[in-house]
Amino acid sequence: MKKRIAVVGVANLDRLYEVPSLPSADTVLWANGYQESWGGKSLNQALAASHAGAEVSLHMKVGRKDYKDLCSFLEAKGLNSSGVISVEAPTNHGVFLILPSGDTSILAVPGSAMEYSTRELDQIVEQLDSNDILVVQKEFHEIPYLMKAAKSKGCTIVFNASPVTDDMERYPLDLVDFLFVNEVEALAISKKDAIKESLSWFAEWYPNLCVILTRGKEGSLLQIGGSVISRDCDKVEAVDTLGAGDTYLGYFICAWMEGKPLEQCMEIASKAAAIMVTRIGTAEVIPMKSELEGLQTQS
Repeated sequence: MKKRIAVVGVANLDRLYEVPSLPSADTVLWANGYQESWGGKSLNQALAASHAGAEVSLHMKVGRKDYKDLCSFLEAKGLNSSGVISVEAPTNHGVFLILPSGDTSILAVPGSAMEYSTRELDQIVEQLDSNDILVVQKEFHEIPYLMKAAKSKGCTIVFNASPVTDDMERYPLDLVDFLFVNEVEALAISKKDAIKESLSWFAEWYPNLCVILTRGKEGSLLQIGGSVISRDCDKVEAVDTLGAGDTYLGYFICAWMEGKPLEQCMEIASKAAAIMVTRIGTAEVIPMKSELEGLQTQS
């Protein structure tokens, strides 16, 4: 049976401001540009995996006011919207301040109405089988319950531990097959002060866990069984780093699902992320697989 990727999460409306610097207290800062975009880690990752060629089922909550717009957007992007649930609450949104360097500061505004009940998660898990790959982030509280239920059916578990919080002990990392983190998240989870120490901690406590560490312009690292693979990033002119990690994850998992070696998965994911950082926006601008061959890098 063909493998499928199931993504469970919450839709986000991203409000993007291009700013010359971060604002300070009691001052007015004029933005150089503004746009709105569909986003959220789960939506971005689902679209990236779909654009990479995977069969993706998306389970997502959104405010009723934005339900039709999101469904139309998904259908236009080639994703089935039957797993989208509307709720009587405002859609989650985030405020993103994009600096000239391409770095981004984020203010997230979550909503408790976007939480999933265990009954709702059971209904999602009923649709999965042992060939499926579950992709989750920290977008709702019952992630540990969902991980355990999906693993009981033999699913591969992909966990993007973002945003990192003080309650990481709740999350059963021993059930996770692929853990995607950035440097801040890796250090916070391991409670170490350096990346080398953090990777050693993961190798000691979770020897079967494949840890993928995205490092922005420093590239990415992958560790499994104590072995580490390093991949430099593709040199491009970055204008916005928003969504790059999500794009990396989606393309990586699709490549792995297709049976490609881990080094090649990293190469494909890096190229997709490199294209992503040359664009301002989130879900609307995630690259298609056909664009990777035309990537022009800097020397």
